Amino acid sequence: AVPGATTSTATGITTDGSVVCGNSGNQPFIWTEGDGIKGLGLPGDSTSCSAAGVGVSNDSIVVAVNSNAAIYRAKRWDGNAAGPGAFSSLPRAGTLEWTASGLGTDGTSEVWISGSTINGGDGNGRQACRYRQSTGTTDLPTLPANGHDNSDFHAVSDNGYLGGQYQYLGTAPTGGARNAMKFAGISP
Repeated sequence: AVPGATTSTATGITTDGSVVCGNSGNQPFIWTEGDGIKGLGLPGDSTSCSAAGVGVSNDSIVVAVNSNAAIYRAKRWDGNAAGPGAFSSLPRAGTLEWTASGLGTDGTSEVWISGSTINGGDGNGRQACRYRQSTGTTDLPTLPANGHDNSDFHAVSDNGYLGGQYQYLGTAPTGGARNAMKFAGISP
């Protein structure tokens, strides 16, 4: 656990297993074998936040973070295990706030962060979204045919494929059945 906290929970691990992210107290942390646990602190506009996923890109550690900020809740932390890092806000999905659920990276040029909007979908339900570093945008991908946008992305792979669920047929936000989906994150 980070200083001042009594427990910690892991929420993500890099592909090679070298970095683990998680939550302890009201803040995210990273852990490496060489440096142990390191609390990431809090973004300036937040009183608590949590880690949703971790990756290594261009020798930097990247952590997907959810904060309790009034606006721009989805964030990322970039840094390394031994030194400082910095939080930055991720763009909204159109005009919608969203929360992160996972992170994938190809290790060099691309970072994907999966998530869901807080509301704004059919019947004011959630809407699956994804952030792409290469475009600097968070978008709302088109869902499979006959699905409506009460949906979530729960995870993203290191080649940009996203996994989640969407509601099929029925009336949003509660009608229809939940269906698993895979989405190719490399498409526009």
